[in-house]
Amino acid sequence: MKWLVLLSLIVANVVRVPTPVVKTSGGLVRGRLSEDGLFYTYFGIPYGYVGDENRFKASNLHLYHLCI
Repeated sequence: MKWLVLLSLIVANVVRVPTPVVKTSGGLVRGRLSEDGLFYTYFGIPYGYVGDENRFKASNLHLYHLCI
């Protein structure tokens, strides 16, 4: 009986819950659950370049690639 409980706990840790996929203008982005399990994080979303010359204006998306 102890082995069954131990095995079920191991399997529960190995099985992953599917994370949400968000549709953006650049394509689909898959979230990852944070370490504390409270929220999802998303990486690789280009936001655009904002420098001193356009601080309070819209971002310049084509300059984003120059900043990487």
